[in-house]
Amino acid sequence: MKNNNMCDGAHCVNDSGEVRVVPYCDNGNLILCRNCFIHEMNWRREQIFLGRKFDIPIWSSLALYPD
Repeated sequence: MKNNNMCDGAHCVNDSGEVRVVPYCDNGNLILCRNCFIHEMNWRREQIFLGRKFDIPIWSSLALYPD
C-alpha cells in the first residue's frame, strides 16, 4: 500500500492525488482519497446492517480538500 500524506485513511493506492472532505460526526470530518473513501463507505454499510446510523455520501458530492 501507498500512503497519501493528505489522506486520513490507511488504504491509499497512490502517494498523492485528490482527497475529499467526508463528514464523520457532528463536529468532525475525514479527509480521504478515493480508495479509502470506498473502504469507509463499506464499513459504514456494515454498521448500518448492525443497526447503527451513518450517512453514505456520494464521492462526487463531497468537497475537494483543500478547496
